[in-house]
Amino acid sequence: MAERRRRGPARSGDKPVTRALDRGLRILEVLADEPGLPLADIASETDLSPATALRLLDTLRAREFVAHNGADGTYRIGLKAFEVGSRFLAHTRLQETCRPLLQRLAEDTGQTVSLAILEQAEAVYVDSSESNRSIRTTTRVGTRAPAHASASGKVLLAWLWEARVEEIVGTGPYRPLTPNTITDRGVLVEELGDVRQNGIAFDREEFDLGISCLAAPVRDRSGDVVAAISLSSLSSQLAGREAAFASALQQAASDASLRLGWRAPAGGSAHADASLPLVD
Repeated sequence: MAERRRRGPARSGDKPVTRALDRGLRILEVLADEPGLPLADIASETDLSPATALRLLDTLRAREFVAHNGADGTYRIGLKAFEVGSRFLAHTRLQETCRPLLQRLAEDTGQTVSLAILEQAEAVYVDSSESNRSIRTTTRVGTRAPAHASASGKVLLAWLWEARVEEIVGTGPYRPLTPNTITDRGVLVEELGDVRQNGIAFDREEFDLGISCLAAPVRDRSGDVVAAISLSSLSSQLAGREAAFASALQQAASDASLRLGWRAPAGGSAHADASLPLVD
């Protein structure tokens, strides 16, 4: 067995972290280093009593972060921990892949360009590159926007089955953020069809008055839409330039998709695709 380092309580500055959470994370750290450990070893390595360790293991098992082998009584890291780690790696790769494209598009257009993923019923912006204009829009990393009221959100919904879209955003009426926000389910479904057909989504002052946005899909190796690249602008700066911005945005999203391993079918493109997934 490899030499192991005993995990004691973690501290944040001079203030102890939440005890139960800290103990559970210590167990995961121990199991991450071993193919399987019995309860006694886990308790010893984490400085916990067997009763406390068992209680925490039961909770982690219920959430599938830990798996139990009934044949030999050992515990090992669970599938859910792998899934969480995989998502972190995927998001990290996504940001690293897209960042230079965001920066270049922001420089070329003089507008703010962002990268968003879907989380529940919101588009979450995980990276952003601002223009150097003195008067410009700003999108902070971590900002959330309702999917029904944002260009990025519409892109992230557009290639989902209609039943899945309904699960995520509901049947409406949707909350209006401005007089331009789509509140009717039928109107939203129709617009998502347009997004699939044209490979571009628009937010014409639907989230913020005076600000308009465009977004295009980023696909992974399997062809799934995993993110959206958006361009936001003061509506006054977008007038007369929308088509040019849309073309540049779609090219950036296509380049990002290619870098993530996506390959267009014959005669296809990364952005325009009216079809839905083959499986729900």
